[in-house]
Amino acid sequence: MFIVLLFLQSINKFNNWADGAYLALFIVCSIILGAIYISNSFPAFRTKEKSMAYLMLPATTYEKFLFEFLSRIVLFILLMPLLLVSVVYFETFLVHNFVTGFEQFTISKLKIGNEHFNGGNLDHNLIMWTKYTIIQYGLLLWIIIFTGASHFSKSPLLKTFFTVTIIYVGFGFFIYLITKALGINGDNTRNLILQIPKDGELIVVFASIIVTILNLSLLAMAFFRLKEKEV
Repeated sequence: MFIVLLFLQSINKFNNWADGAYLALFIVCSIILGAIYISNSFPAFRTKEKSMAYLMLPATTYEKFLFEFLSRIVLFILLMPLLLVSVVYFETFLVHNFVTGFEQFTISKLKIGNEHFNGGNLDHNLIMWTKYTIIQYGLLLWIIIFTGASHFSKSPLLKTFFTVTIIYVGFGFFIYLITKALGINGDNTRNLILQIPKDGELIVVFASIIVTILNLSLLAMAFFRLKEKEV
């Protein structure tokens, strides 16, 4: 990340970055590094010999699953922001001392408060639900990869990506067939959209419930996959 950050700033001729640039860098790095790290969950399943030794450990299925979940997802969430901020502080400190006029990074740049949501005019409950939904959707990618790592022994990241792509394409094709079978055209689709309640909080709450159920279902799939291998 240090090299990437230095390269990107050199392309920009070491002009001071906007607040959103650092935030975008944090998000992209977190997604990429998180996907790589979490895809290596359940490392004992990569070979048959390690799998046998792992499954015979004197620990319950729940304990093994909890250890993987804490060490892969929770630990990453706790430590990765600290690592990213440390790298950015160190890199901008060095550049600040060698490039005149370059502003050193400060953590206040990444502070996101309620004023960022529609100028702070939204209802407090809607803001809280929106933040919760964003967090759940952010976790969804990592939980999908975590579940894929519990199912695939070889190249779990690539196989998970391939499987999810097939599911999304298949679901989209299924919806297309349903719309054709029911004779739903553009006008009918607009009429259906108009029937959706315009209550923003209701829509956000519904979306948060759906993604929460999805995350819990994926974790349950990973747990029962581990239990199945022990059996």
